[in-house]
Amino acid sequence: MTRLLLLSFLLLSATPAGAESVLRIEAPSEPETLDPAKSTGLYEAKVELELFEALVTYDARGAIIPGAAESWDISADGLTYRFHLRPDLKYSNGEPVLAADFVYGMRRLIDPATGSQNGIALAAVDQAAEIEAGKVTDLSRLGASAPDDRTVVIRLWRPSARLIDYALYFVPLRKADIERNPDDWTRPGKLVGNGAYSLGEWVPQSHITLRRNPFYREAAAVKIDEVRYIVAGSPATALKMFRADELDISELPRTEIEWAKANLGAALKAEPEIGIYMVGLNVGAAPMNDPKLRRALALVVDQAVLTQKVVRGDQVPAYGFIAPLLPGYPAVSEAFKDMAMAERIAEARKLYAEAGYGPGNPLKLSVMLAKGRDWDRWALALIGIWHDTLGVEATLDATEWQVYLGRLNHHDFTAAIDDWVTLIQAPSLLDEYRSTSASNELQFKSVAYDQALTDADSAPDLAAEYAAYAKAERLLIDDQAIIPVYHLVTHVLVSPKVQGWIANPADTHRARYLSLAP
Repeated sequence: MTRLLLLSFLLLSATPAGAESVLRIEAPSEPETLDPAKSTGLYEAKVELELFEALVTYDARGAIIPGAAESWDISADGLTYRFHLRPDLKYSNGEPVLAADFVYGMRRLIDPATGSQNGIALAAVDQAAEIEAGKVTDLSRLGASAPDDRTVVIRLWRPSARLIDYALYFVPLRKADIERNPDDWTRPGKLVGNGAYSLGEWVPQSHITLRRNPFYREAAAVKIDEVRYIVAGSPATALKMFRADELDISELPRTEIEWAKANLGAALKAEPEIGIYMVGLNVGAAPMNDPKLRRALALVVDQAVLTQKVVRGDQVPAYGFIAPLLPGYPAVSEAFKDMAMAERIAEARKLYAEAGYGPGNPLKLSVMLAKGRDWDRWALALIGIWHDTLGVEATLDATEWQVYLGRLNHHDFTAAIDDWVTLIQAPSLLDEYRSTSASNELQFKSVAYDQALTDADSAPDLAAEYAAYAKAERLLIDDQAIIPVYHLVTHVLVSPKVQGWIANPADTHRARYLSLAP
């Protein structure tokens, strides 16, 4: 899974002829990890896209295209995929990439000992669920094999409409490297990948530097010599660095969007994404295991007011989970969306009282969020709404990014300001809340929801797939495990020196496709 976590974006800086070109990108935080099996953040995923090339990859417009595999065949029953690797693939150290390395990567992804949150990518693969649950301990039973050095065969237990999308997670890993350095194989000098770039430096809380990989299969087409991800600390600091020509790509504080529109012209890029900002409620623990309390908290949230008056910056009020960017996908909204706010507040107070709370016994609530993100203002407004309408005594609990992710993954929170952004242009974000998903931090469990997701992935056509996904979304929204707030429109500052930047809902602006103006 790749989590929708605040972005970092790519760009180049112009240099004299013959000098190395360096692209300086603002990093929102210190990376959680650069292990593709363990990372859950969008920023981390973008760095990994440069370091590793999966069986499939993205083109400059965010569409999925052949990657390390030049082609694939699908059996008539849809249960067997045979991927054919490109000839002479090499790692960043010049050694050959083998089909067995992709199989090892998939086995490691689903191995419970790895502790991956991304096993959902293998949900339809034969024996994956049994291995992830610990019922099968022999990893060789996973439906992935390498009959020769250039062929990867994946066997499914049911057809999957999204197997090719999920093949973005199927990267080659070198077993010997990981076993030799199990705790730090992703550090400079030890990480060996097959992507357009290799890892040069990693200075904690400062920067990560990637260098062009001369052994990459299309190395001649890579124009940027070095990509440097620089930890700015906050969007406000990043803006100052961009204006001082210390960054080529930078996040923009939402409080400065109108100013940027008036003063920065074409450098400001506004791109709608398939993502959502929301409040996640830990339904697996008290007090959020009470559906009346969850609904009371949701009823009083005025998404339009929060989005237009507090968040601002062209964001879109969200009443469902999936952003309205997919042609043909039926919109799903909270059932009370069109109720008058006075009626919603009255209903909320009734449910709040039935849940055991009131003036003499207010709900005391800690709301977790990550530091260094642009969440604080609307989070403060949100807890103010809860206080003014219901008397909830809520406080914000801001933690460092790695701590925040760890607490989410261990369900160590009651409510959390959260976001999801998908690199896959499909409603597959809903898969994160399958009851068996390791990334289901809300502990949401529904047999009907799980079945709807399985029906979506096994659907014979796009209309049936979208209908099943919409059914699952309705179940999630009606349960009120989440409180949607707004859908994401990303605002990024991109230096005019950069060429090749193409807006796309997947937000996949890889350095591989960028170049410098003459």
